[in-house]
Amino acid sequence: MTRELREQVGELLRKSPLDLGGDLGVQRPLFEQILSSSSQPVPADAIVEKLDLAGVAALSVAISGAPQPVGTALYFHGAAFAPGSADSSLGLVTQIARRSGLPVVTVDYRLAPEHPAPAAATGAATSYEARWTRVSAPTN
Repeated sequence: MTRELREQVGELLRKSPLDLGGDLGVQRPLFEQILSSSSQPVPADAIVEKLDLAGVAALSVAISGAPQPVGTALYFHGAAFAPGSADSSLGLVTQIARRSGLPVVTVDYRLAPEHPAPAAATGAATSYEARWTRVSAPTN
């Protein structure tokens, strides 16, 4: 990461209403709003499918017309297993799919503190090892 980019990210964090140490009841909606598809719209050429990964909900994102992929990327939305969701990560995941040429699966693991450790890590491991089951037909 360049110095300029680090400074931009630092400034963004200083101005953000998001306080990662704050009350989750307040911070989760802010986190979702910042990352949601309303702030990062999902492009029309993105194909989104709901998946079940051995009981762990997930979304698969691929780009229409992309070359035949050689694999799949598995994405775990960030922020210390407390805020975030597969849905709120769609904007970023779509960019990963577009730039990598791979379909990307983003996982809705159980969040802390409602689900104490190791629930999120267990969900992540389960999703990695799972055989995927489509829950819905692809949409775009």
